[in-house]
Parts: sequence; C-alpha cells; structure tokens
Amino acid sequence: MSHKIVKLGIVGAGIIGKKHIENFAENKIAGAKITAVCDLNIDNRTWANNVLDGIVSLFDNFDDMLSSDIDAVLIATPHYYHPDMVVKATSMFWLKSQWVCIL
Repeated sequence: MSHKIVKLGIVGAGIIGKKHIENFAENKIAGAKITAVCDLNIDNRTWANNVLDGIVSLFDNFDDMLSSDIDAVLIATPHYYHPDMVVKATSMFWLKSQWVCIL
C-alpha cells in the first residue's frame, strides 16, 4: 500500500528550524518532505535551499507560503510568534480542506 508523502512548509530557518531541516534532509522523518521554506533572512533561505538540494520553494512571506502547494506547516519561529501563525495556518488549511501539523 502506498502512503501519501506530506508536503511540509517550514516557517523559520534559524537555530531550531535548521535542526528540523537537517533531519528532513537526512531522511530521519518518514512520510513527509519539506517542499517550502519561509524565513525573512535571505541567508537562512539560501542555506535551506542548499541543504534541501534546491528542490523547495522559498518565501519571505508566511501568507504566500501558506497559499502554496503544502499539506502542513511546521512553525519554527520564536515562540511569541506561534499563536498568530497557528491561527493563520489553521484558517488557511481549513479553507483548503486540509490539516495543520503543529510540532
């Protein structure tokens, strides 16, 4: 039986986000792959693109990433941004009839 691979967008490619990105790049997480990265810092986006072999969409705007072709979002920003981002992600995925992954 074939399982669907979850297309994951990650927001925040700083200290914690980099650890998550490295784990996905090393195939330590089964059933999902990062297909989009959002970070305000171009150096973090460039780093993520290189680590993920250039097969991701890059964003500097969270709303734009949420509107892209992703199934779930991993929020790896400073904790004080989480509530607003969770609300936005939940609203967007509800409209897309998809689901939200909160890690």
